[in-house]
Amino acid sequence: MKLNIIMMPIIIISLLSLLSLLSLLYYTYNYKEHFSSSIVLNEKQLLFKRTLTDMSDILNRHNIKYFLFCGTALGAHREKKFIEHDHDIDIAIFNGEETFRKIINIMEKCPNFSYSHQFPKNSSIDNITEVTFNHNVTNINVDIFMVYKINNTYTHYSYTSLCDLKPNQRCVFENKPFKLNDINFLGRQYKIPDKSFLTSNYGDDWHIKKKLSYDDIIRTRSI
Repeated sequence: MKLNIIMMPIIIISLLSLLSLLSLLYYTYNYKEHFSSSIVLNEKQLLFKRTLTDMSDILNRHNIKYFLFCGTALGAHREKKFIEHDHDIDIAIFNGEETFRKIINIMEKCPNFSYSHQFPKNSSIDNITEVTFNHNVTNINVDIFMVYKINNTYTHYSYTSLCDLKPNQRCVFENKPFKLNDINFLGRQYKIPDKSFLTSNYGDDWHIKKKLSYDDIIRTRSI
């Protein structure tokens, strides 16, 4: 009887400790994407972060509706950071919500960025489907894609490389309609397509890290 009385506090403390450990494991598993302090960025990714932050500041200041896209969205969902072998930053706007004319006019007044190029190259400003700006300090490009809601698809276009061999010298990516969600990406809030976009654009195994080249994606995902 005396032994049971002595052991009772020890048993209670052990149970409380076990419950605390289980609670911590549960919280970590279900909310792990909130632990941004554990994300380590290399020098290149830090430059990417500065570039996206500067672009975000400009677009937000002028109430431009944009969202993370393609490789940048893939990295944000999968790695919680920029993909290490990526070469630029991808964002997008919806046709009918924003125009490249407005964005180009805004960017012309921003000292941090310079106009780089557009596609199609010889199109008028109202007919381009992609425009690229270069950050004057980091030398990193930001590609802005126009996404078109055509029938029951969200369509965007890509250019150069193998796309030059396609009709109209462009690749067509048709994705199922997706929703835009809020995401905390490297300490800032952004809009991002839900994970159905990643499945549609990169396949069911999008969550598996693969070092795919631009041409690899064109061969398997474009039409």
